[in-house]
Amino acid sequence: MLQEFDFATGKTVNPKRRQVIILLEDAAQADELQQILRQKAYPVIGKTTELREALEMVGKHKVGILFLDADSAGGNAMGLLTTIRTKFPEFNVVLTSATVTKELLTESIANGAAGFLVRPIGQESLQKVLDKIK
Repeated sequence: MLQEFDFATGKTVNPKRRQVIILLEDAAQADELQQILRQKAYPVIGKTTELREALEMVGKHKVGILFLDADSAGGNAMGLLTTIRTKFPEFNVVLTSATVTKELLTESIANGAAGFLVRPIGQESLQKVLDKIK
């Protein structure tokens, strides 16, 4: 079995760290993100529009990356971020939003987000966040 090696840290990379869950309300944007991630060898193991369902998926898999819609009308995205960072510290959460405010950025960093992406998500900015998470 081939394993990915991170020369910067001198360690092998856990392939489960690449598995992704997407919580975006816009289905077209979720599908587009899924396609880009698959091209980059990040398997999408779940997509949802519901905060509760995303938390259940994170709890089931315990390691990976969640792309979380900060504009989610279904509830409190920051509350979900805090819960995941507390209960599942091996899960990285990347917030996405159609609009950015200083308060939103500050709150997401304070609550432990691994990154923040403005939608529509560009490949270059996505790659920067993924490189940071590795």
